[in-house]
Amino acid sequence: MEEEAVFVISIGGHLLQRGAKSLEDLDLKWYEEYARIIKEARKIYKVVVVCGGGDLARVEIKKARDAGANKLEQDMIGIRWTHKNADLLAEKLGDVASIRYRPETEIEGILKDLDEDKIPVCGGDKPGHSTDYDAAFIAKEIKERKGKKAVFIDVRKHPIYDKDPALYPDANKYDRLSSEDLLELAIELEQEPGKYQIDREAVELIQKYKIPTIFINGCDDPEEILHAVEGNHGGTEIY
Repeated sequence: MEEEAVFVISIGGHLLQRGAKSLEDLDLKWYEEYARIIKEARKIYKVVVVCGGGDLARVEIKKARDAGANKLEQDMIGIRWTHKNADLLAEKLGDVASIRYRPETEIEGILKDLDEDKIPVCGGDKPGHSTDYDAAFIAKEIKERKGKKAVFIDVRKHPIYDKDPALYPDANKYDRLSSEDLLELAIELEQEPGKYQIDREAVELIQKYKIPTIFINGCDDPEEILHAVEGNHGGTEIY
């Protein structure tokens, strides 16, 4: 295993859940598939994984919102689902995994796990922050505290396009994009769950701390995670 870099892999919860409407409806083969690929990536570099909340979080958040829940209560539902996804993925990773639910709160433990050659598996931490932000935060801490190169891989349905490719067939994919241009794009896009979006606060961390970042389509081809680690992906690199 090489030591030059640590890859912080943020996996959208919708990729793990694949449209499930209930916990009983989850197809655990997807957790197994991503766990397999993550273990392959770990043979090359050390990795940290951050799980999003996904479809089931959105279903419960909508129910809570319709019932009058405030924004904080809605955020806490989402965070709980990120922790559930972390549990399920860590179970498929086996003994090599260590569960660290809250990246900001448990950053010391995450760094210790990396020193011990574990794979920290995280969820969301604080209300108002996405798991993309949490992943960017981890990368920043690894860079600052350990003096190592930390690469953030954002695993999602699409790399970066100039507009929503699901709505606009003429949308253009960026192969490379500066962090400054990425921030401008993030500001233009709607910041709502389920929309084509880029987390603004995460991009601000990427820009400020010069974190190498790769956005990939890990939905149609989960192997893109491994391709990104190896340097031959089809996504968008941020510089």
